[in-house]
This record gives sequence, C-alpha cells and structure tokens, in this order.
Amino acid sequence: VLGNLGLNSYIRATPEQPARLFIHDFDDNGTLEQVLTFYKNGVSYPLAGRDEFVRAITTLRGKYPSYARFGASRIEDMFSARQLSRATQLEAHTFASSIALNMGDGTFSVRPLPAEAQFAPVYATLVDDFDGDGSADILLAGNFFGVTPVRGRYDASRGLLLRGAGNGTFAAVDMEESGLAIDGQVRALKSVRSPRGRLIAVARNDDALRILRATRALSAGHRDARQAAIGR
Repeated sequence: VLGNLGLNSYIRATPEQPARLFIHDFDDNGTLEQVLTFYKNGVSYPLAGRDEFVRAITTLRGKYPSYARFGASRIEDMFSARQLSRATQLEAHTFASSIALNMGDGTFSVRPLPAEAQFAPVYATLVDDFDGDGSADILLAGNFFGVTPVRGRYDASRGLLLRGAGNGTFAAVDMEESGLAIDGQVRALKSVRSPRGRLIAVARNDDALRILRATRALSAGHRDARQAAIGR
C-alpha cells in the first residue's frame, strides 16, 4: 500500500505535467533551498509566493520589489540556467494513494485506491482481514497540519476501511458502517493482541496514543453489522 498526498490538493501532477522539486543553495549562503513547482493552465509555476521566496532567498528581494513584478514568474525567470542545471531535481507524476499488486512474475501493477482514499494524505496503513471473509482489507489514516494558512491544512481523513474483494480491488466502507472516527495526524497503525481481543494502536503526531477495539466483524452482505466493526 503506497500512501501519498492524495488528490484533494491544490497541487496536481501527471506524467505529462509533473510536479518538480529543485534543491540547491540558490543564494550561496551555505543553506539548501527547496523550490516546488507544478503546472497550472499548462505552465509550470513555483508553489510559493513572493513573501515566502524573499524570506528564504534574500537575493530575490531586489529582483522582485513588488507583487506585480513577481507576478506569474516561472522558476526559469527567477534563477539562471546555470543555477537550475546544478540543482537536484526530483519529479512526482501522481499524488494518488495507490496499491502495488505483485503479479507473481517479478512485476507489480500499480493502481490508485478508491476516491475516498484520496481525500487527505495517507501516512499509516494496516492490512488484515477485518470483516472475516477471507480476503485482505486495508485500514488507512493520515492528515497533515503543517501547511500555510493560505493553502489550508490537509485534515479530511477520519480513518478509512477499504474492503477487499479478493481480486486486488477494494471498496470504501462507509463510516457509519465501519465505526471509524480517527482524528489528528496519524503516523502509524499497529495491530496488538490483548486479553480483550485484537486491538489497534493509533500513533498520532503531537497527540495521545489511541486504542481501537474490534467489536464485531463486518459482514460484506449483512447491513445489521453496521454498528462499529472498529470502535473506541
């Protein structure tokens, strides 16, 4: 399971129009700067605005004394070809959280997870047969709050259970059925055995550890199993 940024973001990436990260000491002060670019209306622009740039790279203050001057500047307008050629460049072609299926012949097939898994960044996953039907299911969680106010933090995940069909496909289970309600920035999920049965430990950034208890196995074909397969 490949957790990613998700598709509920201002930043987009495709193989034809990738997001790029340029890493270099652009102002020769001994500190590496990182400049993220992505395509908008067919043109690749830096994500950061003027204020962020001039704080991080003070040499740009004179070049862009006003917002109007900064305007729709591309990274090629901001830095010389020599600077860009010396920068480390990384590319992202998709931000979809996905699954890599082992095809058994030394290759993997990468497929995006359902739309419900793309609402927020995924940082933690746990694979198990949660509904007792013999097929692997996926529990995932995430969120990320360290975002500038103008972009808004990534906090749309309350945890998600994906029911596996046994053929490499997965379907999102409604929160009312799964009973999941995990808030915060989840960074790890771990299955724990206890005298009370199977527990799931949820580690959250700068927050208390949370414990979930499997109270009832979800049945793929019975709506009477809606009440909290995974609860507090």
